[in-house]
Amino acid sequence: MLEGKSATKLVISNLSFAYKHKKIFHDITLECQAGEVCAILAPNGAGKSTLFRILLGIIGRDCMGITLQNYHPKAFSVQDKAQKTRPTSTINSPKDTQDICLSKLDAYKRARYIGYMPQFVETPFDYLVLDMVLLGAKTHLFGLPDLAMECKAMGLLEELGITHLALMPITHLSGGQRQLVLLAQSLMQENPILLLDEPSAHLDIKNKVLLFESITEQTRKKGLITLVNLHDIGLILRYANTVYLIDKGHVYAAGNPREILTRENLQTFFGLPEITILEEL
Repeated sequence: MLEGKSATKLVISNLSFAYKHKKIFHDITLECQAGEVCAILAPNGAGKSTLFRILLGIIGRDCMGITLQNYHPKAFSVQDKAQKTRPTSTINSPKDTQDICLSKLDAYKRARYIGYMPQFVETPFDYLVLDMVLLGAKTHLFGLPDLAMECKAMGLLEELGITHLALMPITHLSGGQRQLVLLAQSLMQENPILLLDEPSAHLDIKNKVLLFESITEQTRKKGLITLVNLHDIGLILRYANTVYLIDKGHVYAAGNPREILTRENLQTFFGLPEITILEEL
């Protein structure tokens, strides 16, 4: 966690949204700081993916209250090697930072601040892994990645431990390897906010752990604001700094996962009887 008033953070204040006269969210308030992983736990159909679409500006353009506070652009650049190891908390000072009202930006402009990693990507062609990562690079329209971008992409693959896959077709990879490639692609965007929509949904236990070890390491190292939709309570307990339980359009509970994800809270939240699957929590 980056302590202090100057810490960069994503703040969602009193967000409400309705679709076809059906209220999806009502006064949702959420806060996630740079260097932290914030998890959202909710039943199916509660609107987790809808919330991400609102944050990305795809829907709900009239939704207000989405702000990136105390933002310093240089703190999130990975192009300058000197910036890679410079702590975000020392870069951010009141004079250098600014508040970005994301609610007032369209989806194109929000993409400068928000990276997105989907649950799964279908690739119609046998793209090489390096090319898949380079698809996340910010280039001009019809522009091609240059040598500097290729070096940056290779650097990310090295950080994630998958440099040996750089020249392999994406379709030849395992599910866990694919997700690490998608993570590298998202990191190429150099955005302060990273949204992960159930990134481990189709992975086995080993690959879930490997993926989240990489996510938390990159979050801390680059001072990212990482917001992840998850159903896996074990992963939330192990890797999340904060968890938000959302249902019926409201935040049911929020805080430290160890304090929030108690057997009693989960039974009430999900409407479950006292069954053995919860005994280990």
